[in-house]
Amino acid sequence: RYIRKYSNIFILKSMTKMYAVPGLRLGYGISSDKELVEKTRKSGQPWPVNSMAAAAGAAMFDDSEYRNRFISYLADEREFMYNELKKTGLEVFRPSADYIFFHSGNTDDIYEKLLEKGILIRDCSDYTGLSEGYYRIAVKKHDENKILLEALKEIL
Repeated sequence: RYIRKYSNIFILKSMTKMYAVPGLRLGYGISSDKELVEKTRKSGQPWPVNSMAAAAGAAMFDDSEYRNRFISYLADEREFMYNELKKTGLEVFRPSADYIFFHSGNTDDIYEKLLEKGILIRDCSDYTGLSEGYYRIAVKKHDENKILLEALKEIL
């Protein structure tokens, strides 16, 4: 949708999460700007994707049923997490990816408290322009998301 509207956009996607293949290190890029695609291709790594990764990638793209189920699941789970996080009183920013960004509104170290419970989230206080209390979480499996939500409710 964005590449049709904006010619200067180049979207990069990793197949690691969607297909649960972290060791494969495979992804792709798309753009409506053919010149940008060609420049990107020329400036890339000097070696191509290995044949095993290429074969796996082709098989993954062929499995449209799995891809559609995953995209639907991710959208539903992202919405669930967004709504549940908002109920905690946190300032939650509407997500458009598989991460949810929020601000705790205080200096309580949510990161440390969750870490004590064995839960790791991304502390974003070192991002340019942000201060303490900004965090990012990944949308995961429903049972894992519920564990995070319960832990946050205990902490807050």
